[in-house]
Amino acid sequence: WSAAAAAPAFKLTALPTEVEGGDELRLVVTVATGGEVLNTLGGAVVWPPLLQLQDIREVGSVVALWVEQPHLIGGRLVFSGSTPGGFRGNSASVFTVILRALKPGTAVIRLVEPELYRNDSSGKALAVSPATATVIIREQTRPPREVITPFDRTPPLPFAPVRDHVAELFGGDWFVSFVTQDMESGIERYEVAEWPGPPLGETSGLTWEVAQSPHLLKDQSLMSSVYVRAIDRAGNIRLAVLPPVAGVFS
Repeated sequence: WSAAAAAPAFKLTALPTEVEGGDELRLVVTVATGGEVLNTLGGAVVWPPLLQLQDIREVGSVVALWVEQPHLIGGRLVFSGSTPGGFRGNSASVFTVILRALKPGTAVIRLVEPELYRNDSSGKALAVSPATATVIIREQTRPPREVITPFDRTPPLPFAPVRDHVAELFGGDWFVSFVTQDMESGIERYEVAEWPGPPLGETSGLTWEVAQSPHLLKDQSLMSSVYVRAIDRAGNIRLAVLPPVAGVFS
């Protein structure tokens, strides 16, 4: 006889669980797969006004491709992503949130609308219960304590953007898709620029815009070079360039 494996579930862990006003704390979001192989997850994290968001870190996340990178919208921290080929583990990291305690009280943090999917072709979501964590905030009696941010001089990992077009996106127009990871401070944002001609030797003359993948290309003739840069939270940059489509300038 052997005990049945626990069902797949999210977990919220507050570190520490007791703080004073002004202190920062970490909220770690993990997932236990319960013996299953999962490939897609999502949900939203909510907290009371006793707490304030300071930072979001995806370093070491089990998620390889973010559909919605964790971000605040309407007072909810929403997220969704996937890992091609699936993942398994008892405490797989999803992301970590840095929060600041604003005033005394009991703050209950909730992960709501949880979604977990098996790594199969069924397309069916597993039954998952919401997760909670509680933080006790006491009156301030000392200088506030902050979560130390690791010093990061390493740029995001190399990546290769891809041009493509499919009928289901942008009316069939050409777009560029891209993704990479940063193993220390995490990806802050992506930026895209287009240059009418072969790649430049330097990038100071480019006009950059913040972008998400997939990103609709302005030049649908494909005669432009496409620059994509990934910027981590420490300001380190990794640049990737797509030259014009072969034969355009021949």
